[in-house]
Amino acid sequence: MSVPTIVATYNSTYTTVTSPKTLTITTQANDVVVVYGGNESGTTGINIPTGRITFSAVQSLEGDASYTNAYLWSGVDATGGTNWTLSVSATAADVHWGVTAVVIRGTNGVRASAQNRISGTAATVSLTTTQDNSTIITFLTDDNALDGSGRTWLTVNGITPTSGNGLEKTYSYDSTHYTAYGAVYTDAGIAGTKTVGLSAPTGQEFSIVAVELLGTPKIHTLTDSFDDGVMDPSLWVPPTDDSYTTETGGTIAVTLPSSTPLYSSMASLNRYDLTSSNLMIEVPQRLNNINGCETLLSIVKTPSIDFVGFVYTPNWLVIRRKVNNTQTDGGFTYNATTMRWWRIREQSGYTYWETSPDSYVWTTRFYLPNPFAVTSMLVNFGAGTWQAIADPGIAKFDNINLPMTRSTVSWLSHGDDVQAFKKNTAETQPNGTTLTTANSGGGNSNAFDAISTQGTISKTFSNETASAGAQSYKIVPSSSSGVFLIYNSPAGDTSGSLQAYFYFTAYPSANQLVLSMRTSSNARIIDYTITETGAVRIYNSTGIFAQAVTSTAGIVPQNTWVRVDLSVTVGATTTTGRYTAALSIGNSTTATWSYDSGPTGNTGTSLIAQYSIGKLDIVPTISTFYIDDIAYAPGATAFIAPIN
Repeated sequence: MSVPTIVATYNSTYTTVTSPKTLTITTQANDVVVVYGGNESGTTGINIPTGRITFSAVQSLEGDASYTNAYLWSGVDATGGTNWTLSVSATAADVHWGVTAVVIRGTNGVRASAQNRISGTAATVSLTTTQDNSTIITFLTDDNALDGSGRTWLTVNGITPTSGNGLEKTYSYDSTHYTAYGAVYTDAGIAGTKTVGLSAPTGQEFSIVAVELLGTPKIHTLTDSFDDGVMDPSLWVPPTDDSYTTETGGTIAVTLPSSTPLYSSMASLNRYDLTSSNLMIEVPQRLNNINGCETLLSIVKTPSIDFVGFVYTPNWLVIRRKVNNTQTDGGFTYNATTMRWWRIREQSGYTYWETSPDSYVWTTRFYLPNPFAVTSMLVNFGAGTWQAIADPGIAKFDNINLPMTRSTVSWLSHGDDVQAFKKNTAETQPNGTTLTTANSGGGNSNAFDAISTQGTISKTFSNETASAGAQSYKIVPSSSSGVFLIYNSPAGDTSGSLQAYFYFTAYPSANQLVLSMRTSSNARIIDYTITETGAVRIYNSTGIFAQAVTSTAGIVPQNTWVRVDLSVTVGATTTTGRYTAALSIGNSTTATWSYDSGPTGNTGTSLIAQYSIGKLDIVPTISTFYIDDIAYAPGATAFIAPIN
């Protein structure tokens, strides 16, 4: 979940009677503007703000002569504007009052809100947030006009607003009239009851209001199988005309009328963050191959102005982007088998258009630097005709961000970019048998091309634990020992992927290499290592420490099967390669940690000739560990699918 971003705060004076009061504000498309304000008199009020956007009341505390007033309003700017005027007026001419506008970006809008009035205590209010990582804005006025110079804000999720950290947005003290305070809690943490406001000063006669602003979920969290025959109102905006776009037969079907130019589509109710995330969808059926028919998927920043997407036209898959209302199209010949799944993803500042036959192995068709900010995006898919078509046919969509079940995916046909595929499941010999090159194959396993050892190290088939099936390889090292399980590719590969499952009972004494891709001269292309603290490290072809884990997401758990993945595309130069790495728990299709070098990685320029798995560093010591379900795919440009 991405927390909302507080972009700017605009304060009027709170110690004058001037009315109206105006603020000059700059916004971008889809920004939310929250306005709070208050005055010294409970019997006179403040009118709703006006300007280029429409505001709605969120909370209003007024009408009690014993207290001051406090208000919250919100509005959404659909298109954005520079230096526009927000105007607010008071209902009486002789009352001190003021307002503040806060511009928030990357939010799905306001949700929970609360108010409170009590005399003689510290000013607090509780509200129950509805989503993790929400932002809370709170505002209060004190009719006792206490001096707040020693004020202390309550702490929520480790966040304590102060004037120094910029999270206190308003403080106005007028000893003869009232005191006003405003603050932001940028990340309220796990959804639940939150108490915000001040612990000091006490003895206030206060009116306090608060509002939750939802964060933006990652776009891969949007999932729908369309199996229940009912469009989920918590996910989708109903189509303008339900007769054309319906949920039926386990899909979304777009059935267009004859000889009537028309577009019909589904749109997400909420916005999502594409950053370091992806959206994929299965497209089992497109409109007919007739000029004028289009089947579409778009991820939209500003409708009709800024979006990226795919468009299927007769026998052609178009890569489309529209930036500031300027459209650019590219594309390639469509293959209904290998391009059944469409995906748009973002990584390290680049947007990628990708296709897949099975939702597991993906081929990158195009990429470029993000054409605009992708932190607040709508999802739109559907079909249409731009001219009269007698029989446009039916377009069908399925499985938003829900990969095919593993049993429906063949290990040996992982996509049109894979030249060959080998796997080894450690099931070919009885428990306790020493592993050799000769006995490593058979059944559903491809034998290793070589197994090399250094020092004294035991390597046996073992039924003590397995990631899948009944057995794995049990590795029992001694000091200064190593084992190399090797697949060779003598002709060399311009790209390839490597995967293995590991079960570590303890961490190594020092950085330990476990996966590697090498050239024919045994020069490094990419290395995947585990440190003495269990953290993942990736090294590029020059041995540069390319990526370190900085969060617990990239720590390998002990006594748990984990899947480690590498995928490399060798560059024509030392600045045009690409390497990706991931760490996942078991067969999960969602990595706990991943890294993508982007299209400027240093892989060297030599082809991949060797894929190695094991204890590939001799010096570090490590306790008994297990390896299972090894796979490599020369020619692949994406991670290999999980074993199950």
